Amino acid sequence: MGGAQGRVIIKLERGHIYISHGGPMHPGSNEEDTQIEMVEDSEIKPVHERASLMGRGDNVQRRSCVHSTCRVLMGVVATGVFVFMLIQLWAQYGDTIKTRVFSPVLVGAGSFDADGDTDTSFMIKYKDWANTTLRLNVSRPEKDLLQVTMRQPQPWSYEWKDGLLHIAMSEPTETTVFLWSV
Repeated sequence: MGGAQGRVIIKLERGHIYISHGGPMHPGSNEEDTQIEMVEDSEIKPVHERASLMGRGDNVQRRSCVHSTCRVLMGVVATGVFVFMLIQLWAQYGDTIKTRVFSPVLVGAGSFDADGDTDTSFMIKYKDWANTTLRLNVSRPEKDLLQVTMRQPQPWSYEWKDGLLHIAMSEPTETTVFLWSV
């Protein structure tokens, strides 16, 4: 290992790495010096982030416009393919996902007798009995499923009229109503 050894000084300041190339560490010495040395700010020059620490940073090439454009174009294409795949999956399996994930929701429930509400209602307001028709104030879901249980089994029918649920039966009896949104 003959010849003069060069010294490299690296300084980190305000988020930038600076490197300085100086002369030999110890003229005529073959030993490597591991001592940290303080230098003047005038000896420090900025180093480009892609330059090697031992090499000269003067010949750092910038990325070409074509290279940057291709990277952006590849990102746009990858995003487009991903979105297209999601749309295809939803188109093929959307109904299955809806039925498995979005199960029926209870809109309202209650128990009613000839005197009215039995204080066990949820989101259903008792309106009145009109002859043999029970009238309830409840919001109508888009797709409804009505479950009606009566103390005295009998035929019944229902309809939505004037924002009310009308349940018609043969004679008034204690009735339990569950309204589902499916």
